[in-house]
Amino acid sequence: MNEQKAEDRQGEKPYLTVEEIAEELGVSEDWVRKLIRSGKLDADYVGGYAVLREAFEAYRAQRRPPGRPPKRDSAEDRGVKDETEAEDESDVLE
Repeated sequence: MNEQKAEDRQGEKPYLTVEEIAEELGVSEDWVRKLIRSGKLDADYVGGYAVLREAFEAYRAQRRPPGRPPKRDSAEDRGVKDETEAEDESDVLE
């Protein structure tokens, strides 16, 4: 009964399945189960894993975005001018 009230209040159920999380994150269901077993994603086992929506949102907030991490410094940060700026200055010096 409490679950029904929570679902009615928010318009969505208070827990997510492994399948729903895998789809949301773009990973396999096995990967989600590994996250749960490792303790990185909190879940209860009730005939299958049930992850509270709040636990999933907390995990997603602290998760690194997929893909290659950005470079730590750029040429600008090191004081290096790009090729077009160097060419323009050489024209002025001549």
